[in-house]
Amino acid sequence: MKIKQLEETVLADGTIRKILEIAPADFVLFGFLLEGFEGFCNYTTIVKDNRKVMQLDISPDYRKQVMEIITHIGETVSSHPGNKRNLPVLPGSGENPYHMPDH
Repeated sequence: MKIKQLEETVLADGTIRKILEIAPADFVLFGFLLEGFEGFCNYTTIVKDNRKVMQLDISPDYRKQVMEIITHIGETVSSHPGNKRNLPVLPGSGENPYHMPDH
């Protein structure tokens, strides 16, 4: 999962506001994973420069932990064997790279 920071601002109360660019296909998953860390941060979707981006507000008490979480999510999702989005689709091959076998 590619997560690109576009901006960072510190608000008057010490909250760290980050504007992040995340691939649309990863947006919902990333938000879902962040929701598991209630109280650490909150996020919303905003439009910036005619594109949807994530505004992430991080509690100053949890800045270090949230940055570790973001890094871990990005690395884990990108390298997970279940992430089939990076496989090439070969026209006429008859293979479906997105098929997950039953176990």
